[in-house]
Order: sequence, then C-alpha cells, then structure tokens
Amino acid sequence: MLEKTCKSSVFRFNLLKLALLLPLFLPFAGPAAQARAGSIVESWADLREVREARPDDPGPRAPGIYLPGGRDPGAPARPGGVVAPRAVPSPRAGAPDDPAFPDDPAFASRLVEALNVERYGRSLMILLRDRALDDSAMLVARYLARQGAPSGGRTHPVNLGAILDRNNVWGRVVQGIQAYCNVPPEELAAVFLQAPQDSEEVLYGGYSGVGAASVTIPGRNRYAVVLFSTSIINTDTYRRDVFLLVNKIRRAAGLQPVVWNGSAAKAAQVRAMEIDSVFSHQRPSGQSWSTVLVESKLWPGLAGENISKGYRTPQDIMDGFLNSPPHRRTILNPQFDQLGVGGLVGRDGQFNCAQIFLAD
Repeated sequence: MLEKTCKSSVFRFNLLKLALLLPLFLPFAGPAAQARAGSIVESWADLREVREARPDDPGPRAPGIYLPGGRDPGAPARPGGVVAPRAVPSPRAGAPDDPAFPDDPAFASRLVEALNVERYGRSLMILLRDRALDDSAMLVARYLARQGAPSGGRTHPVNLGAILDRNNVWGRVVQGIQAYCNVPPEELAAVFLQAPQDSEEVLYGGYSGVGAASVTIPGRNRYAVVLFSTSIINTDTYRRDVFLLVNKIRRAAGLQPVVWNGSAAKAAQVRAMEIDSVFSHQRPSGQSWSTVLVESKLWPGLAGENISKGYRTPQDIMDGFLNSPPHRRTILNPQFDQLGVGGLVGRDGQFNCAQIFLAD
C-alpha cells in the first residue's frame, strides 16, 4: 500500500509600500491516519508589486512511485509526473516474454479468483481482469525477479508510474501489492488478507479492475504481483465533492460556507499538477506555493493551501485533513470566504488534491 500524504499552508497579504515576499512556514503536522499531510499559513507583508521574473523550471523528475519496501534513493520529494489525456493514445507496450523468468498465468488467475471469492463473500464488487493491468503487473514481477530475492526484508523499489504510463493506464487510481513466496495462490490470498495494509487494498470497495502476474526465479521462489484500479476518475466530480464536503464541515461548526472562486480553482489545479513531481509547499521552480496566486492575478488579504496525495476518495481526502490540526484550522478558519479546489490522477496512479482558501 502506498503512502498517503497531505500538507497545508496559509499566506497573508498586506498591500503596503515595499515589494517584499515574506513566507512564514508554520510547523507541519505529523502523519495522520497513515497520511503524509501538510498545512501552512503564510503572510505577504509590505507588498505593492511583485516581480514576474522566475528562474527556469527544471521540470519534474523521472516519473515513478515505489511499492512497499523501497523508495528512490535520490528523491528529495515524492517523485512523479503529470498525466494528461492523450488525443491519440500510443500503442500499449504489453509485456514481452522473458525466457529467463517464466511466468505462470494459471497461478495469477487462481490468485485473482481467491481474492474475488473473499470480496464476493463480503458483498463487494467482483474485480474484472484488465489486460493493461495484467501487462503492468507482469513488467513489475519481471523487474523484481531480475533484482533477485528481497534483501534484508525489504523489497526492491519499482518505478510503477513509468510502467503504468507505458501501458496507457492513466486517469484512474492504481494500488499494488506483491509477495516473494513459494506457497499456492490460495494460501497467498490468505496471507494478503491477514496483512492489514494488503487487506485494505484487497477489500476496498472502490476498485473495479485487477491485473496479476507471477514470475519464478529459476531454482528459487516466485514473485506475485497484483494491481488494483478504480474506474477512470471524473476529476471534476472529485473537486466538486471536496468543495461540498468543506462547506458541510464548516456549517456543522457554525461557520459561514465558502464560495467557489474560479481563479483560485485554476491556481489549485496548477498546484495539483506540481505536487505530482514535488510534494511540498515549495514549487518545482523552488519558489513558494503562493507565487501561483500572483500568476493567477489573485490579491487576497489571506490565502491558505492544503495539499494531499494518495487518498482514494473525496471523503478520504477530507478525513485526512480533519485528522491533522493544521489542515483542520485552515478549513475552519472563519476568515476564509472563498475556495478553489484542484485535483488529478498523477502518473503514479495516485490522486493529487490541492485546496486554496482566500479571504479579501
């Protein structure tokens, strides 16, 4: 299961005489409900004009996420890219045969069947096999097999984002589980169901597709990989639902609801794209997140940002924010009266969300 993350930031604007940007970063909250979260309040003091010049954006690092047990050793922040719908999809790469590491499609089919039996018994949707996910799972399994057995109890890091992109798996949330084992598929399914994080993926009601693969290291054990996916996410619906949930929470706290701000929503969408490569209140260019407001020609008296990554539904996103005091304070700040929400499914198959709150 992949790590969920979120952060929050607030920025105050005082329009006075000098052109001076003074970001004030408040302490970040620790992880809440296994979520990496962030919320920050900042002030912009003594401001009349802002220089538009900015350093060249080096662009995102190589895309990728990492299955449990490993991470990119050179990554200063969560890696990734930005997924955009393609006008003409490129041919799906598939998973070419590799005689050095024979696959076992019967094992993979029995494993999926065993997991579906458990889901059916709990009145959950039966997962349908997806060829692109099967091919992606096979590429992951073969990569792991080429790396050899796990070392020191840790599995090898996998650039799943690049594999999903190679097989045109985009626009939907994808999570993966894997094992290095020598047990029958039915026993492996039971092992997955006994592990809390793996069980959470197997029994998540929002998944509709599945891909699986099994590859054997000759003379040794096998790697089994299962990838789960949602249907293609309607990001506009997600953004709307997050907005509605914010107002539901504010009303329950006796506060006035916020109104939708289209310019803030566009700025938030930019930030949702940027956190796919650098999960931080600092933009990929190295500037503070608040510079996106200048680019959007927004001049509020107070502005705040909440960002998250890895949550599967709007309710999950809001639960993660509310379980972290800085995010909760931003959402329930009575001064805020406007909100824009950005969101997209990143190249790594995780949903990115950005909230930008404004007050005049």
